[in-house]
Amino acid sequence: MLKKQTIWLLTMLSLVVVLSVYYVTGEPTSQTASDTPSEEASTTSEEGQTETSNQAFDELRMTLADERSELKSDLEAIIVSADATAEDKSEARDKMIALEETGQKEEMLEVLIESIGYKDVFVKMDEENNEVSIRIQSEELSKEQANKIIQLAESELGASQVAVTHQG
Repeated sequence: MLKKQTIWLLTMLSLVVVLSVYYVTGEPTSQTASDTPSEEASTTSEEGQTETSNQAFDELRMTLADERSELKSDLEAIIVSADATAEDKSEARDKMIALEETGQKEEMLEVLIESIGYKDVFVKMDEENNEVSIRIQSEELSKEQANKIIQLAESELGASQVAVTHQG
């Protein structure tokens, strides 16, 4: 039990460190005094929408990280259990490796889609059902853009079902 709590604590601390670095190195959102009131109002509303979108994407990432962390700690408990059979331990280890590979594939696809020109991307794979859910930060998303993203996901991940949504 102590091992599970330790892993959970280390995971949460690492998330805090990553988020701290992200916020410290992010661009400042304050306006200079030379801005006109109309520019300031439009910029502030755009920043508010961007911050809300970024928070939504960050919350999705944190939720996914929490789910995977819990699953990983459950699998680690099986691996170190004296009661588990060698077959159970091997299966748990395989699942842990697959979980890590899934996370890496998701991050890779996020980077690829962001390199196309999107502000923020969230990718979630479901290996069991061979499904991929992609959420993009964009005011609008044409059918051509969605098809390009779907084709990219299918070629990179080999997924048969890809869902693309956008959030402004």
